[in-house]
Amino acid sequence: KKLRECRWDNEHFVILCPLHASSKLPCECSTSRPTKVKSNQKGKNPQRQTQLGVNNGTKRNLKNFDRSSEKVVLCCSGLSATEKETVSEFAKASGALVLTTWNSAVTHVIASVDANEACRRTLKVLMGILEGKWILTIKWVEACTKAVALVDEAPYEISRDIHGVKYGPRLGRLRHQNKEPKLFAGFKFYLSGDFAPSYKGYLQDLLIAAGGTILQRKPIAESNGAAASVPPTIIIYSVELPEKCDVKKKDMILARRRSDAEVLASATGSKVADNLWALRCIAGHKLQDL
Repeated sequence: KKLRECRWDNEHFVILCPLHASSKLPCECSTSRPTKVKSNQKGKNPQRQTQLGVNNGTKRNLKNFDRSSEKVVLCCSGLSATEKETVSEFAKASGALVLTTWNSAVTHVIASVDANEACRRTLKVLMGILEGKWILTIKWVEACTKAVALVDEAPYEISRDIHGVKYGPRLGRLRHQNKEPKLFAGFKFYLSGDFAPSYKGYLQDLLIAAGGTILQRKPIAESNGAAASVPPTIIIYSVELPEKCDVKKKDMILARRRSDAEVLASATGSKVADNLWALRCIAGHKLQDL
C-alpha cells in the first residue's frame, strides 16, 4: 500500500515514501526555477547577454562574409600571439587558408612591424616580394574582419624594412603583374668560402627564386667575346661570423673572405659582392651597385 503512495522522480532516480510527504522531489524543485533564470538573464547578468551577442555576431560573420575570401591564402611572419589569434579568427570567419610555412600558393604575407611600420627580412617576406605577393600589416586583417569583407590591400602594404630599404613589396608586385623578367634573370652566382649550411641553403633558395642560377663549381674564365649585355657571374662571400668568433679576429676573417672572392673573380672575369648585397637587392626589388 505504501509503495503505491510513493512519489517517483524517474529522471533523477529518486523515490519518496509517504513518511516524507513534506519533502520535494528534484523534479518538483526544478519546476520553480525557470522564472528565476529568466529574471537573472534580463536584469542581473548583463555580462552573459553581451557574451551571447558576440557569439551570435560571429555566426552572422560566417554566413555573410564575402566568399571571394576563400581564395585568400595567408602566411604569417613574426607575429605576436595576439596577432596570430587575430589572423586565426579572420580565417575562421572568412574561409581563408593559413599556412605555417612558405608556399607559392600564398597570396598575402602578414608581417609584424615596428613603431616605424618597418618589417624584418624573413624568408617569407623576401619570398613574397620576389613572387609578387601582398606584404601587409595586421591592420589589413583587422579591417577585413570589421568590414566582413576583403578590403583594399594598398593602404596596408609594408613599404620599408628595418634596414631602411624601401618599396620592395610594391616593386615586386608590379614586376610580377607586368610579367617582367625576374630580378636576377640571367645572373649566375657562386657562393665562396664560409657559409653556415642552413644560411647557405636559405640564400640559395632566394637567389633561385629571384631568377638566378647557382654554380656548384668554381666559375671558369669568360671569353673575351662575351656580350656586354650578358649579366656577370657574381662571387658571393659571407659577412656572417661564426657564433663563437673572437671579436679581435673579425676584421681579419672578413678581409680574408673578401680577398679570396676577389682573387677568384679576377681570374674568371666575375664580380664580387657580399651576402648583404643580395639581400638588399631582393628586399628593395632593385639591383644595387656592386
